[in-house]
Amino acid sequence: MVLTFFELEKITDEVFESWLKKLPKFRHDEVLRFKFRDDKVRSLCAYLLLCAGLGRIIERFSYNEHGKPLLADCCGTTNEIREDTKLHINLSHAKSAVVAGFSESEIGVDVEFIREKYPKIVCERVFTDSEISQIERADIPTLTFFKFWTLKESYVKCLGQGLSFPLKTVEFQLTETKINCSDKRFVFSTFSQNGHQISVCGTDNHHVKHLSFEEFSKLVNTL
Repeated sequence: MVLTFFELEKITDEVFESWLKKLPKFRHDEVLRFKFRDDKVRSLCAYLLLCAGLGRIIERFSYNEHGKPLLADCCGTTNEIREDTKLHINLSHAKSAVVAGFSESEIGVDVEFIREKYPKIVCERVFTDSEISQIERADIPTLTFFKFWTLKESYVKCLGQGLSFPLKTVEFQLTETKINCSDKRFVFSTFSQNGHQISVCGTDNHHVKHLSFEEFSKLVNTL
């Protein structure tokens, strides 16, 4: 399951302070460590979106050697997530979007704000010649760039490897109906929503649920 929330602009100072009180100390401190309010809101909402999907406040994380967060104490409590299953989780946030992924196997999620121009210098570093060609031939090159970028990020996050992974070693081919990857172990999806591009990588297809501010608030208030 993948949860998304795009209405961060509706987080007033009053809502922020109210939700901040729900956080355990480790996350409370992480949120306040950010200098700018927008970064604080993204950090707060990403954590609470993860908690909302699990139906409980997470008291602590553990991390793999590359910094990927892991559930330290297992198991969700919602009807959508089995309580007796060890879960894999992943988080991503950008601009006005937060995304949380939950799975019984490895999962990676990535979200990026779709900017008007894409950084061409990045293409040479992380994309193969075939991928660069697809971007340049696309009707909307910028959109295709962010599809490739988020697909690669979701792949690396699924592997739990971190940004040191050589991104040129995995290649994607996009058609109108398919995402083909040189690594056949994984299933990918990518979609645009509210000016952002979101990609998911895992061993199975994942249901995506978009939460409105009202729906998200209701879930947070039950934590």
